[in-house]
Amino acid sequence: MRKKYILIIVTVFLGGLLLFLLAMGIFLPSHAKTETVRIAPEMTLMEITNHLSRKGLLRAPRLFIFVTKISGKERKLKAGLYEFPLQSRPFQALRKLVRGETAVVRITIPEGWSAREIGNLLESKELCTQKEFLSVTLEKKMEGFLFPNTYLISSEFSAAKIALTLVDGFNSIWKPEWDLQAKRVGLSQKDVVTLSSIIEREAQVNAEKSVISSVFHNRLRRKMQLEADPTILYALGSWSTRLTRDLLRTKSPYNTYLHRGLPPGPICNPGEQSIKAALYPARTDYLFFVAVGDGTHVFSRTSAGHNAAIREIKLRKATQVDTWKSP
Repeated sequence: MRKKYILIIVTVFLGGLLLFLLAMGIFLPSHAKTETVRIAPEMTLMEITNHLSRKGLLRAPRLFIFVTKISGKERKLKAGLYEFPLQSRPFQALRKLVRGETAVVRITIPEGWSAREIGNLLESKELCTQKEFLSVTLEKKMEGFLFPNTYLISSEFSAAKIALTLVDGFNSIWKPEWDLQAKRVGLSQKDVVTLSSIIEREAQVNAEKSVISSVFHNRLRRKMQLEADPTILYALGSWSTRLTRDLLRTKSPYNTYLHRGLPPGPICNPGEQSIKAALYPARTDYLFFVAVGDGTHVFSRTSAGHNAAIREIKLRKATQVDTWKSP
């Protein structure tokens, strides 16, 4: 009889303790802030618990282990990329892992990024590696057609699926009348995207895009080299490289200082405004432009006018430096 009473007392005590722990786990709110975390297939329950705890994503880790084991779901936890609120409740975390409610990740791709830059972003979000993304996009020649926008990407998507999602973004904005306009200006769709990718990297002000486009159209008609710096930077694999005279002679089919016409393909992924600019250039007789340094450009009709603009900009910058140095 005494043993029976002791058993009852112990059971009540443990039950009360469990209810208290459950209450703590269930009713305290999780944080609104979330963080993504990857659960690898080979992780044990203890490793998953420690992984979540170290990132501050799991409240009451011991309770999480207890509940997982007592419910018989230790072997039902699914691998994948998950989004957890900070200090997630044990039952909330368990339900997510058992159901395999993997994350949907929001990514924003800026206009003018290359496939390499997009791949780096995807890798930082743990969606795929840059190498996986580039192996798909370069093989399928998707550069230029990975439309810059904000996307919700399932963590279950493969690199190929992500790339196709971005291409779908391009297809969704390309209008049927643009095919006709491309023919009017003597370009294929690929040519339009290639030209617009150069415009995207050259222009910093939307209002100038159609004017910059007119310069390139005029040079193409005259069979002049485009002499677009971004094409060399693309060949070098870095937008920030300072171009020297030697680099202007870089041997690459993308070097528009050495080769006439458009490069073999797009050098980045342009936005809609740049595509429109390539299709609908302003009516000008400009053949040259030079950056002022504030995001705008000076446009010229002749080489002499262009060289004069360069000298004036250099003089202005030198004057500004001297003024800054003066006491």
